[in-house]
Amino acid sequence: MIIGDPKITFTNIAQETTTPYQKIIRGDHSIRMVTKSKKVFFGVVPIPGSGTGKRTIQVDGIKQISILED
Repeated sequence: MIIGDPKITFTNIAQETTTPYQKIIRGDHSIRMVTKSKKVFFGVVPIPGSGTGKRTIQVDGIKQISILED
């Protein structure tokens, strides 16, 4: 997963696991996810200037991508 053109990169993320939070500046950041089967998913995650800014990106079994605020 690459977030923010490539500000943050996560590799080899196992299913049903989490990664540590990484700090990223406010604004809209692109997301690019590549699966082991080479399927590519794109999206945008907004990071606000106020509040905690902590977001979780979740991909479920039907390939639906959710961005959740912690």
